[in-house]
Amino acid sequence: MFHYCLNRDQIFQVIQNLIESETINDENNLSILLEMAQYWHLELISINYLLSQILERCNKQGKDSVFILNEYYGLQNNLWLNIEEYNEAFINYLMRNLRDKNLSLEEDLIQIQEKYREYEY
Repeated sequence: MFHYCLNRDQIFQVIQNLIESETINDENNLSILLEMAQYWHLELISINYLLSQILERCNKQGKDSVFILNEYYGLQNNLWLNIEEYNEAFINYLMRNLRDKNLSLEEDLIQIQEKYREYEY
């Protein structure tokens, strides 16, 4: 099984595309990743923690965060998207792994999430 964990910028681009029909900046091959997930060739993983940061930013800009959440979670009906909400198994896995202090928290969470997906299967 193939999976890819979206970073904060990619999640933001997906949301911008959903609510404002902005085109996706494809320097990270995001449109290809979305297409692969649409055809169930790739599981996209979205970390709820990063999503909450984006929603907070949108909320400060006066955008309707409930609408954004509904649209974002609705993507799961159209493509293989797992919105990781950190269940007990992931927290246990997280506690068994040391934090890489050379990485930002976002980079470290993404790296741990990808290792967890491989460990889980």
